[in-house]
Amino acid sequence: MRSLVPSILTRRFARLAEPGPAALGWALLVAVALLVPGSAAPSSRAWLRALEQAGADKAVHFLLFGVLAALLGRWRSSGGFGAPLLVAVLAATVYGALTEALQAVVPGRSPEWIDLVADGVGALVGVAFFHWLRRRSPEPFC
Repeated sequence: MRSLVPSILTRRFARLAEPGPAALGWALLVAVALLVPGSAAPSSRAWLRALEQAGADKAVHFLLFGVLAALLGRWRSSGGFGAPLLVAVLAATVYGALTEALQAVVPGRSPEWIDLVADGVGALVGVAFFHWLRRRSPEPFC
C-alpha cells in the first residue's frame, strides 16, 4: 500500500512550481537581494566591492530580472509573443526601477541608472529566451 504522505506533499510543493507563486517568490528574492543594507554583512563588503569593480553586479541584475520577466511571461501568456510577454518585460523593468529607487534610502546602497538598464535588458532577453524555448519545445511546458 502506497503512503498518502508523499502524494500530499508532492501536490503541495507542486503548487510552488506553478507560474504565479514562482514569479512572486522570485520577486521577493530579488527584493531581498537588492535591498539588504550594505552594512548588514560587513565581512562580505570587500567581496561586493570586487564584484562591482568587475562589473559583475550588472550581470547579476541582468540575470535576476531576466528570470523574473520569464516567470511573469510564463504566468500571464498563453501563446505567441504578444501583449502578456511585453507586459512582463514592462512589469519587471518597473520593478527594477522601484528597487533602484528604494536603494536610495537603504544604508550602504545607492541607485544607479546602469543597473536599471541591466534590469530592462535582462527582462527583454529573459522573455525572448522564454518565448524561443517555448516555441522549440515539442511539448508545452507552460
